[in-house]
Amino acid sequence: MQALVGDGVSEREIARRLGMNRRTVARLAASAEPPRYRRAAAGSKLDPFEPVLRRLLAEWPQIKAPRATELLRDEYGYDGSVDLVKRRLRALRPRPVRPAQRTGYRPGQVLQLDWAEMPTRLVIDGQERRVYALVASLPYSGAQSASFSFEMTVEAFLEGHVHAAAVARVASQLVVYEPVEILSAAAVEREP
Repeated sequence: MQALVGDGVSEREIARRLGMNRRTVARLAASAEPPRYRRAAAGSKLDPFEPVLRRLLAEWPQIKAPRATELLRDEYGYDGSVDLVKRRLRALRPRPVRPAQRTGYRPGQVLQLDWAEMPTRLVIDGQERRVYALVASLPYSGAQSASFSFEMTVEAFLEGHVHAAAVARVASQLVVYEPVEILSAAAVEREP
């Protein structure tokens, strides 16, 4: 629903499309985050032992749940399950940092263009020729098309755009060029 609001669709039209009450649409559009059911935590048998678990993790970061449960039972009188300790240890351990951010796109939002020289050369009439490929990708659907040329010129680049648009049949909101130097490559190729 937030995507429709972001696209400028009226609340009345959103209510009609989604089969919702207009007041509900207005309330959801005005809120910063989606609605959530919130209930007070019931507590756990393990709550009184959390400081001990934190200390164990500080001393032995890789401690396994069965060993932690054994220590809690022997030294502190814990009578709960190993599974409960395993889940609490998972929550208490710091999460690993992701090396990259995953992105998502809506249909037709992005068209990515990659332009590069092919690794192999064609032999035509006994002469070795360079071949360049302009690959167009739609990240949402995974659809791809390629346009090939014997030169890296502005004309070939624009012809590849026309080919990509004809195959994709989509007018994207954003075109991403990989590598970024793609736009200056045609100009460099044309210099004597």
